[in-house]
Amino acid sequence: MGLPIRKEILEAAARKEGSIAMQCGSCGGNSRQEENSGPDCIFEYGNLMPDVLPNEPLATPHAATRAWLLGSRLYSFTQRGGVEYPAVRLEESGFAVRGYVVKASRGNGISGLLEETERRQYSSELYERDIVEVCTERGERMRCYVYHCPDVDRTTPVQDGDWCKWRLQTQRDS
Repeated sequence: MGLPIRKEILEAAARKEGSIAMQCGSCGGNSRQEENSGPDCIFEYGNLMPDVLPNEPLATPHAATRAWLLGSRLYSFTQRGGVEYPAVRLEESGFAVRGYVVKASRGNGISGLLEETERRQYSSELYERDIVEVCTERGERMRCYVYHCPDVDRTTPVQDGDWCKWRLQTQRDS
């Protein structure tokens, strides 16, 4: 829940052995996912969310599911000509990040979604990609890819983990 999937689970998934039963104590949800099926979605928490304007989102609101990444914290950092960007830092207990689960389309698949995400916001020069578990607003647990920055400058935390709300507030304060 905000922590990368354990190495032995990823290795078992690569070997395509059986299935894993997972439980999310924090959100009360349960899920069962086949180990041989990698995530078909990403957890989007930044400028590509459906409710962040004026950017073009990765998905329409009805094609994305609101979710929370537990045990992680959201920060803002300035890059590329003074533009502020969001960055998740995993393994910070007591915090959560609000975002959306965005599923890959059948046409382009997960590789197309990952390529688009990296091209539009999460450069591999700044972000790392891992598999994490998130809790949806319906209490379901899902494995998703997430882009995170282990070494992000922690001087500007997004207090409630909501990039959209924080961004609106900082625009009003400017």
